[in-house]
Amino acid sequence: MDQPRTDAGAADPVADPELTPAAAYIVSGAVSSGNRLLAAILVRSGCAGEASTNQPMRADQLPLPTQPLVIIKHGGLTGWIRALRAKGYERIVVILPIREPIANADSMVRRGHHPDFEDAYAHRIVVIAKNITEALAQRVDLEIVTYEGLTEPFLERWLPRIGLPYIAGPLSLPGQAVPKTIVNQNARHYQ
Repeated sequence: MDQPRTDAGAADPVADPELTPAAAYIVSGAVSSGNRLLAAILVRSGCAGEASTNQPMRADQLPLPTQPLVIIKHGGLTGWIRALRAKGYERIVVILPIREPIANADSMVRRGHHPDFEDAYAHRIVVIAKNITEALAQRVDLEIVTYEGLTEPFLERWLPRIGLPYIAGPLSLPGQAVPKTIVNQNARHYQ
């Protein structure tokens, strides 16, 4: 985790003055709401970190801010925000992807995150509310995006708003099949 990523297509933060090395991005949606896809997009735009379940579990596993960083955390944001600040990250952006509720809750159940649909549906609301509240309480930048809206035209306009360059190209999603283009996966939850 302490080594900078060398994914194909990742921007070089030293060569690209638009990147802010002391920026950290916490992707914090409910499970099955596009967190890994969003993290892969940020890695493609020059962030250290990865779009997998291989995430820092303790503050001492966070790298020093030699380039922007992305981590995925579904909760406990206050502790992670404080740990990132202590490491020297000057700008922290919490990004909350929201997925439409039926597909999100159904995916949570299918992937074994929750025993039944009603439990998943209720849990989703709690995670969203809690993560928004923690981000606001810690006075960090908060971005709320929709899973359904993650398209290349959206990314081209949005990524510079949060301090990252738009870089087209393949995504790295360790442990998942990588589509050639970003595709909405909701339809399968209605079959």
